[in-house]
Formats: sequence, structure tokens, C-alpha cells
Amino acid sequence: MFTSSDNYIVVANAQGKSITVFNSLGHVVRTTRGFGAQQKVYTGAKGMYIVKVGSRTFKTSL
Repeated sequence: MFTSSDNYIVVANAQGKSITVFNSLGHVVRTTRGFGAQQKVYTGAKGMYIVKVGSRTFKTSL
């Protein structure tokens, strides 16, 4: 569903869905909505992140 590069998490197939990124401590880093085929979400730093897209949850690291 998503890939990560630099300090961005790229979420695919999330058009119209809510995207929330949490850091490893559970704090919300970014909240946005998917507008197109891919949505880039800036995290600001490298580390472990939990990404919630709609009702699905994924784990990634930068």
C-alpha cells in the first residue's frame, strides 16, 4: 500500500481515504486525505511509523 523514501511516506490507492501517521510513541505526526493515485506525507525525521489508511493499519520505517 505504501513505500517510504527520504522523509516522506508515499501512500498508494488511498484516494478519498483518511491517512494518519503516528510515530513510535503513538503521537500523531500528520493527518491528511488521499487525493490522487499517490499521496506523499512528510514525516520530518527518520524512524518507525504506524500509518493508518482508512480502517487499515501498516508499520514502516524510514
